[in-house]
Amino acid sequence: MYWQPAFKIDVDLIDDQHRKLFDLFSDLKASINEKNMYQQMGITLKCIVAYTKEHFRSEEQYMKEINYPRYEEQKALHTDLIKQVTNLILKIKKGEHLLPSQLADFLSKWLSGHILKEDLKIKLFITNQEKKVQNERLQNHKKKELLTTKALEKIIKQHQNENISNDDFIKKKNQILKKFVNFKKKVDHREVKNRMHIIESFYGKDLISLEDERKCKAQLFKNINLSDELEKRKSKKSKLSYLKSLYQDELISHKIYEDCKSAL
Repeated sequence: MYWQPAFKIDVDLIDDQHRKLFDLFSDLKASINEKNMYQQMGITLKCIVAYTKEHFRSEEQYMKEINYPRYEEQKALHTDLIKQVTNLILKIKKGEHLLPSQLADFLSKWLSGHILKEDLKIKLFITNQEKKVQNERLQNHKKKELLTTKALEKIIKQHQNENISNDDFIKKKNQILKKFVNFKKKVDHREVKNRMHIIESFYGKDLISLEDERKCKAQLFKNINLSDELEKRKSKKSKLSYLKSLYQDELISHKIYEDCKSAL
């Protein structure tokens, strides 16, 4: 059994460790029918136990961080798997000769029953959580858009009816837009992208001027911590992909795009 993209749970650290486990299992399989087969199998199994313990610690820590609901169940499975491998090592130490088919069955169950079944449930949980967060974001943006639209329409009507001066109109409009483009803390670029689309719709509905739109977009981008966002992405390829998406969405200038590319 070999590593395949379908096994990914889209968490870089966990996926890398799973790949390493596949490599170790391949080494174990390669030791079958070699000279000093059982001695080599025992050595490789020890490596597997050591690495698996490290992997399970990482995986359990990650599950705690995301509040994975099946954490305790998964942890119990981890403990059981370690016991199974430890028992195999003890059998080899006692001189018990395991049939290659027994070993193959064990590895197959481990990989298919745990990594390819249990761990993929983590991916499903992450996907569902992301959908939930995205839906909440969209609802918040819709609410914010509606409130801002009504506020802009109100002052525009007051200005058209000459109920407020031109200076007061500009002042109040800027206050409304400032409230819309400012976040209390640095946010993900998707949050900013959604707000930018709404700002574009305001311009399309003649609620704001082209100058207002440009100023709002410039202010919105300040809510993104670009260096932090790049740091979250481990590989150079993912960093470049992120920069490209920002540039295509007009969230960063060509100069910032090129400067960041050169710095990577």
